[in-house]
Amino acid sequence: EEKLIWDEWKRITRFLESSRIAFGREELLWSSLEVKEKKEVSLVTTEGPSTYSVALSDHLKALRNHDVLFSLVLGATYALAESYGRLKLGLGDDEDLTGGIESWGKKLLDATGHDWSKVLGGLAGIVEVSAVRNAYAHGARSVNQKMVNRFTAHGLVCPWSLGDEVSLTYELVEIYRARIKSLMRFGNNKKRSLTLRSTGPARKAAQAG
Repeated sequence: EEKLIWDEWKRITRFLESSRIAFGREELLWSSLEVKEKKEVSLVTTEGPSTYSVALSDHLKALRNHDVLFSLVLGATYALAESYGRLKLGLGDDEDLTGGIESWGKKLLDATGHDWSKVLGGLAGIVEVSAVRNAYAHGARSVNQKMVNRFTAHGLVCPWSLGDEVSLTYELVEIYRARIKSLMRFGNNKKRSLTLRSTGPARKAAQAG
């Protein structure tokens, strides 16, 4: 089952990158055409009984806004981490993880002799990931008191102020996914392999000596 989880991780990664490639090529195609009044040109697609029509200008606008794509990828990645947590903590698929990721994530780390200092971004970083994921899942587009409280409850400094816009970029999604992967790796009893891998050239020099 663990292999299936990491296979799904790769599938989500391919979906993200291939979508960005497809969006870029589609935008380049239509932008290269000499269409002066893009609002007057419509694209129509039919699938079964459903028909969708959109002005070219709106189509291009949608292609340039990847916010929905990024939120889907983050949500799918987070759900995968929760499945991983249930697996490692011996819970069934129909059993809920107790507390937020800061709670069950600590259990994963405790079981493998690690703490949040080992995880990319630390506790504050993973709480930020969870807060943004929850905001998108519930349709919130600005920072609310509940999000701020997630940080203050652990004595952490919130990276936002009340009312700040919640948004996602490719760079942020990459950072958030890296933090989640870091938690999953360190929660998988990979202490020795991760330590060796992190030494890089120093390890090779030691082996050569």
